Amino acid sequence: RARSLLSPRQQLFLDFLPLLFHCNHPSLPGFNSIDSPCGISHYAPSGELLQRVRRHLSSSFQLSGDTPGPAIEGLFLMGSAGSVAHAHSSDIDVWVCHSPSLDPSQRQLLRQKAEGITRYAAVALGLEIHFFLMCAEEFRAGERKALTAEDCGSTQHFLLLDEFYRSAIPVAGKVPLWWFVPGDDPHYDDTGQQLQRKYRRLREQTLEFGNVQHIPAGEYVGAGIWQLFKAISPPHKSLIKLLLIEVYARN
Repeated sequence: RARSLLSPRQQLFLDFLPLLFHCNHPSLPGFNSIDSPCGISHYAPSGELLQRVRRHLSSSFQLSGDTPGPAIEGLFLMGSAGSVAHAHSSDIDVWVCHSPSLDPSQRQLLRQKAEGITRYAAVALGLEIHFFLMCAEEFRAGERKALTAEDCGSTQHFLLLDEFYRSAIPVAGKVPLWWFVPGDDPHYDDTGQQLQRKYRRLREQTLEFGNVQHIPAGEYVGAGIWQLFKAISPPHKSLIKLLLIEVYARN
């Protein structure tokens, strides 16, 4: 569904997206420094993908064998992509989940890289895409830093996470631990920790953003005001979100 509304060149861009964050190569869109953090956990481009990159993007591209330890833990589409709310004119939101070990200068380089990819997509492909720099560990502690002005405000921590859990489409890297814990488990934190202790692979391949079983009432007010503001143009997606917020608040 997400791909069906994209042109052939935009679909190629979506296929190449993990590689753009996995590598620092001067011929790839978004390159800004050889020191930019790169590498995605548990990601390795296939030989077929590399051939397509050379054919359609950069004939001189070569995958370096000395890629440093992964700085990016996961890459996700999130929001309306893949849903009935997505249209030809819709933008695409991407969470770039990075390691908590990145220092401020490295995060700035990653931010600049993402902004370069955004500009390339807009100019070369007519595709509006927004990247949000996220850290699972910091998000769980209540912090959030956006890469663009397209943000929902700081008052919607749990509702934003709820939307991520409902709509996230993994592109590369780790997946949310939330997907492996029953949604009605009253002991989510304990269950998650037990699963991670018991299964090493699960511990290595999941990200823990936190629990959304209990959303503070104040978030519904902030979210409602934000959606009314966004509904100025266009209103249809905001109406769907307002109805969802109403159901959540009622229950």
